[in-house]
Amino acid sequence: MLRCPLCATALDPGVTRCPRDGVAIGSTEDPLVGVVLANRYRILARLARGGMATVYLATHILIGRHAAIKILRSDLCRDPVQRDRFLREARAVNRIDHENIVQIVDYGESDDGRIFLVMEYLPGESLHHRISRGVLPPLRALDIASQISSGLGRAHQMGVIHRDLKPDNVLLLPPAAAGGRDRVKLLDFGIAKLLDQPSLTASDKIFGTPGYIAPEYASGAPLDHRADLYSLGVVLFEMLTGELPFEAEFPADLLLKHMLDPPRSPRSLRADIPLAVELLVLRLLVKKADERFRDAFHLIEEIDRVSAMVSGPAPEITLVAQSLPSMVPEPVMPTASSPLDAVGSFGLAPPDETLGSGIQGARVWGRYLDALRGAVQERFRGAPPQALVAHIAAMDEVVGRLRLRVELLDEHKRDILEVESRGRDFRRTMGRAMDTLSKDGYALAAERDVIAHERESLVTARTHAMERAQKGEAHAVGIADALLWRIAASDEMLRDAVGRCEDVEFQLRELETQLRRLNDTHQQEHDALLAAMQDALMECAEDDQILRSQLTALRDAG
Repeated sequence: MLRCPLCATALDPGVTRCPRDGVAIGSTEDPLVGVVLANRYRILARLARGGMATVYLATHILIGRHAAIKILRSDLCRDPVQRDRFLREARAVNRIDHENIVQIVDYGESDDGRIFLVMEYLPGESLHHRISRGVLPPLRALDIASQISSGLGRAHQMGVIHRDLKPDNVLLLPPAAAGGRDRVKLLDFGIAKLLDQPSLTASDKIFGTPGYIAPEYASGAPLDHRADLYSLGVVLFEMLTGELPFEAEFPADLLLKHMLDPPRSPRSLRADIPLAVELLVLRLLVKKADERFRDAFHLIEEIDRVSAMVSGPAPEITLVAQSLPSMVPEPVMPTASSPLDAVGSFGLAPPDETLGSGIQGARVWGRYLDALRGAVQERFRGAPPQALVAHIAAMDEVVGRLRLRVELLDEHKRDILEVESRGRDFRRTMGRAMDTLSKDGYALAAERDVIAHERESLVTARTHAMERAQKGEAHAVGIADALLWRIAASDEMLRDAVGRCEDVEFQLRELETQLRRLNDTHQQEHDALLAAMQDALMECAEDDQILRSQLTALRDAG
C-alpha cells in the first residue's frame, strides 16, 4: 500500500500529493531511499529529479525535522567545477536570508563523496504547475511578481544574481489563512553569480533557461541585477497569458529573438489584461537594461501602483490648466486702464514684469519685439529711421542674451529635478533595505534571547544537579554531565545567533553610512544648482530692466 512518507497516511494508487499535509508523493524505488546521509539525514522519498541533481524528502534523525535534500549527480560530484557550482547555491542563499527565498540549513559531503544541500521542506506547488492549469488573474499575478521582486531585491543587495528565474524555480505555498495571498519562495540559486566572486569557468558560458534569458545574457555581455528583472517580465507574461513572449522551434532561435525581436503584446493573446499591466510587462522586457526598472524595489512600487489602478476606481482628474496664465501671451493693445507712460507711441503694452523677468522672459520679449517691428514698419511705410532700427537691434541683442540665460535656467531646472529624483529613489531603496534589515534584526535578536534564556535554564538545572550529586545522589552525576553537553550545544547556538545579529547590525550601519554620505552629496548638488539658478534668474531680471529702459528710450524716440 502506498503511504505518505511524512505522515504515513494510506494513499490511493496514482496520487501525487498527500491530502493531509500536502507532501509531494515521489518515488520510493530509489537506491537512496532509507539511507542515512552524513549520519544525520534519513532519506524518505524522491521528490524530483533534474539535470544536475535529485531532490529527496528526508528527516533529521536527531531532531526529527523534515527537510528537502538536493544531492548532486554522482558523476558530477567528481567534477571540481560542478561541485563548486553546486555549493555556490548554499553560499549565495545563506548570504540572503529572506522570507521569499528558500532557506538552506546545511550542506556538505557524505562519507561516500555525495555533495548535498539541505533546504527547509515546504509543501507547495511550483508556479509552472499552477500556470499549466490555467492563466492567473492579473491581480494575483502582480502579487506573485511583487513577492518575487522582494526576494530578488534582497539577493541583489547582497551581490547575488539568480540568472535562472523561471516558473519551475518559484514555489507557491498555501495561504496562511483562508482567502489569503499566495506565499512565494524562490528556489535554485545553483547558477547564481556572486558579484564579488570570479566566474567558475573562463568562458562564463550560459547556463540559464533559453525561454527566460535576458538579451545581455544571451549575447554574452556583462550582467547585473536587471537581467533577473527581464526574466521576471517573462514569468509575469506567462502567468497572464499562459505563453512565452517569443515563439521558436529551437533554443538558439529563441536566444536570437530575445536579443533582436520585440515581444508579443500580452493583450493580443488575452484581451482582458488591463493596459497598465501590459505596459509594466513590456517595460520589463525591453532589450536595453538601462530602460528597465532601476532595481527590484522600484519595480515593487510600480506593481503596487498598477495593482491599485486595476483594483480601484479610476482617480478623479482635475484640470487646472485654465486657471494658469498663458505661458507666452500675445502682445495686447492698450485699454483705457493701461498706464500711458508704459505704452509707446506704437500702441503696444510692454510684457508683464513677472513674465518678462522670469524663465519665460526670452519668449515673451521675443514675441513683443516681433510685434514692435511690425508696428514700426507699418507706421513708417517700410522705411523707418536708421536710429529707430538700431535701437530695436540693440533690444534684439539683449533678447538674444536673455534667451541664452533662459536656456541655462531650463538646464538647471532639469538638473535639479534629476538630482531630487535620484535622491528620492535612493532614499526609498535604502529605506526599504534598512526596514527589511531592521525586521530581520528584530527576529534574530528574539531568537538569540530565547537561546540565551534556555542556556540560563540549563545552567541552573546543572547547578541543582551538581548540588544533588554532592549530597550523594548517584544518578545526579549523569544528569549533570548530560546537561553539560546541552550547555555546550547552547553555547554554539548562542555564538551563531550573536554573530548573525552582529552581521545585521553591521549591514545596517553600512547602509546608514551610505545614506548619510549620499544624502550629503545630493544636497550639495541640489544647493549648488539652486544657487546657479538664482544667479541666472537675477541676470534675467537685469536684462528685463535693460529692455524696459530701452523701450522707454524707444518711446521717446518714437
